[in-house]
Amino acid sequence: MTQLKQHISSFLTAWIDAGIVSTDDTANNYKLRSINKFCLFCLFTSSPYYFVFYYYELLPPFLIILISHIFFSLVVLLNKVNKYSWSKFILILTTSLSVVSITYMLGFDSGFHLYLYTSPLFIFWLFKLEEKRNIFIAFLTYVLVYILLFYFKLNIKPLYPVIFKIFFFDIYSLNMVFNLFLMLGLFYNYSIYYNLLSNNLLSKQKKLEEEINLRIVSEENIKKLFSDLSKSYSSLESFNFIVSHNLRAPLSNIKGFLDMYDKTNQDLDTNNELIENVSLAADNLDGILSDLNVVLKSRKHLLEGKEHVKLKDIIRSIKISLNAEIEKSGAVIEEFFPDEFTVFTIKTLLNSVLFNLVHNAIKYKRDNLSPHIRIISHESGSLVTLIVGDNGQGIDLVKYKERIFGLYNRFNRNIEGKGIGLYLAKTNLQMMGGDISVESILNEGTVFKITLNKD
Repeated sequence: MTQLKQHISSFLTAWIDAGIVSTDDTANNYKLRSINKFCLFCLFTSSPYYFVFYYYELLPPFLIILISHIFFSLVVLLNKVNKYSWSKFILILTTSLSVVSITYMLGFDSGFHLYLYTSPLFIFWLFKLEEKRNIFIAFLTYVLVYILLFYFKLNIKPLYPVIFKIFFFDIYSLNMVFNLFLMLGLFYNYSIYYNLLSNNLLSKQKKLEEEINLRIVSEENIKKLFSDLSKSYSSLESFNFIVSHNLRAPLSNIKGFLDMYDKTNQDLDTNNELIENVSLAADNLDGILSDLNVVLKSRKHLLEGKEHVKLKDIIRSIKISLNAEIEKSGAVIEEFFPDEFTVFTIKTLLNSVLFNLVHNAIKYKRDNLSPHIRIISHESGSLVTLIVGDNGQGIDLVKYKERIFGLYNRFNRNIEGKGIGLYLAKTNLQMMGGDISVESILNEGTVFKITLNKD
């Protein structure tokens, strides 16, 4: 009983769906629904003949109409269960045989044969162009039906030569009008179908373009990631070499001094000197480990998220941190960027980079000349450029160009420093997808140029 209710519900749903045009239809869905609508049209237009044939006591035509209605309903059910080929051939046979049978019974004056002139137009609507075998069988069916009709017209008189009217229309005119509506409906369906087909193609093309764009963006991100990883690997490899080299020296010294230490030696001065040298080597090792800690802490900030940071806020923070040095040196810091200028970056790292550059500009000033520091920004395409220039001692690029951003590289031994500030600036910017370059003239000044991605 439950299954019967489900079948009835499915049947009714199919009929309701047949009468609805959905804007979400695909071309193929609409085509299938239009076949159901054709069956609905045939049921609607042929239903009055029940009363006509009953009134004139024409039982055989009455039964043909009833049987054709059963088969039209069967077509809808077959479509519902995805038996499309069966439903299409049953539709062709139902329309053909019912029209031939009624024409045989009522004669050509009834106008039922007119439907067969329209029916072949549905062949290309029912089947896809690649279904050549089905199209050929359908055409062959209609050819046989035409031959049969021609034979009836020449050799057989109608069984029921009754001339009757429906709503003041003679039956021939009524069938002609219904046939005209059928043709108009077919062409309307064609127009909707090709419109949906075009929209579907455009939608597929758009999705394909979106997928291509996503793939391009993904490939670009992969390339960028690979580039960043390569830079990180090179940076870490270089860092590892430098640190291991610098760690080896104090460790070797400590080991050597300890080997020279002799517990049985009564010369206390020699042993004390060895202990003092071990202490110095240990202090040197401790300093290197402290520098290593500074570098590792800076890399920890790479895990922070990027944000829009006002450049003016960063410079204000740096001025506060370096307030004593600025006042002592008489430094002047000029800002050439809008107050609302922002950079999308990791705030902690950018602050560290600019702090080092401004601090170096003050530290390595020329004798008897107050530091004059200029900070400039501008945007070009997808890049943001920050320029930090000074009038300090400058760097001999001919001599030190390849070593400027290296670890523990110093170019003025008269001023205290460790040589890790520029190394940190370079590696941190590269890890963020940016870079830093330098232009400098000895005894005239230095200009550092930072480039960052806008997004």
